[in-house]
Amino acid sequence: MSTREIQGPFEEIYGTEVSLMLISNIIDRVLEDLKAWKSRPLVQVKMRDNGVVRNRAVYVAIGIRMDGSKEVLGFRVASQEGSKFWLQVLTEMQNRGVKDVFIACLAG
Repeated sequence: MSTREIQGPFEEIYGTEVSLMLISNIIDRVLEDLKAWKSRPLVQVKMRDNGVVRNRAVYVAIGIRMDGSKEVLGFRVASQEGSKFWLQVLTEMQNRGVKDVFIACLAG
């Protein structure tokens, strides 16, 4: 997203105007942390599967409401992910009542 694309929703959500320079400075500071976060090892749990202990990733879906409050919508354990996996997750959430998804961040 560009700084201009961030400025409008920020003002709408938080009710305050911020300069494009401030947004740019924040993005520059966050990018270093984001790169470190993206390169960290994923957390895996050991689970028994048909008598064999295997490492599995646990995927957690967290919803953030317009007021900023967070809610765990669900979690899944899987050996691998892909488009079919995420389609199942999103379909399940829709069937449970999720109406709109404004931003989805899928890391893998």
